[in-house]
Amino acid sequence: QNFYGGDLQGLIDQLDYLQNLGVTAIYLNPIFESPSNHKYDATDYGLIDDNFGDLALFQTLVSEADGRGMKLILDGVFNHTSSDSIYFDRYGRYTSVGACESHTSPYREWYYFTDVAPGTGTCVGSTGIPNAATYQSWFGYDSLPKLRATSQPVRDLIWADGTNSIGPYWIDQGAAGWRLDVGGDVDSGVLNDPANDYWEGFRVALRSVYSDTYITGEEW
Repeated sequence: QNFYGGDLQGLIDQLDYLQNLGVTAIYLNPIFESPSNHKYDATDYGLIDDNFGDLALFQTLVSEADGRGMKLILDGVFNHTSSDSIYFDRYGRYTSVGACESHTSPYREWYYFTDVAPGTGTCVGSTGIPNAATYQSWFGYDSLPKLRATSQPVRDLIWADGTNSIGPYWIDQGAAGWRLDVGGDVDSGVLNDPANDYWEGFRVALRSVYSDTYITGEEW
């Protein structure tokens, strides 16, 4: 529950120290907008969390690190989002209509919903009845609704729409690569399944724009 106050400026302030240690790459845990201290529950992949700084400060960090021969690797949490995100909006905090709020939301097909008896669910059901659907989440944590990786809009958000997509966009802003959180959990669940082409697509999309992008997947 504690937030200790570390931020991008603090990292900039310590770059000389890290350089003296011989550090050449810095891997950051998630830095995007999120309600938690761990940040593995993104509310908006396109924004730096305001506890850490902003885009201008991120670009300064990239520039200062690059001048010392150091590269930044970002944490891509693309298997799930926050239930409190602009995409899901379980708690109705955003002006946009989230997947949990309405069966007609543009984000509805991004997630896995199951209709249940009215009053026993947490989200709107497939016919618009309130509290008539539950949803699949990562390891059962209801704060982490799972993205449907076979959905084209999800793929467009993450990698399939050029630099408009999150993966290429942050490389375009100066990151050198991605570490892919719980990579093996993305549909259909194992990296070696030939039917699961999500990460292959991610790699092709990133490398077609930035041929030397560093990519590593978390696989347990």
